[in-house]
Amino acid sequence: MNPRWQRIASGEIPWSLEGFLAMVTFHESLMKTPCDDWDLKKIHLVDTGETITLSPLKLESQLFRFLSRRYDAEVAGSHFVRYNEIWEFVSRYRRHLTHLGLIRRDGAAMTNLFQALVELPYSRQRKDGTMTFDLPEVLRRAAEIAGSQSSHR
Repeated sequence: MNPRWQRIASGEIPWSLEGFLAMVTFHESLMKTPCDDWDLKKIHLVDTGETITLSPLKLESQLFRFLSRRYDAEVAGSHFVRYNEIWEFVSRYRRHLTHLGLIRRDGAAMTNLFQALVELPYSRQRKDGTMTFDLPEVLRRAAEIAGSQSSHR
C-alpha cells in the first residue's frame, strides 16, 4: 500500500474540533442549497501522476473541494476519510452513545465525543481489513476529555 494512503487509512493524521465543525457547517449549508448554486467547476485530483476528475454534482466532491481548499492533498484526504468514519461510527453506535449521554435525544452529539473522534487513530479492524474507531477507546477518551473540561471550570 502507498505509504501516503496508509497514513490516511489508519487515521494517523488527527484533525481539530474547529476544522471538523467547519466541515459540518459547510455540509449543512450544502444540504440547504440547490445543486445548481454549488461551485460547479470540475474538480481535478492529481495523485501519483494520474489525474482524476470528480463530478461537481456529487455531495462528496463538494465536501472534498471544501477540504482541499484548506489543507494539502494528504491532509484533505485524511480529513475526508475521517469525516465519513465519524458519521459511520455515530450512526452505528447511536443507541449506545445516546444511552451513555454522549448523544442527546434530539440527536446532537456532545463536544467531548467529537473531540475524541477527531484526534484518535483508527484502532479496530473491520472484517474487510479497513480500519475504524474502537468503541471502548472512543468512550475512554471522551470520558478523559469530559473530566479535564470539568476540572477547568
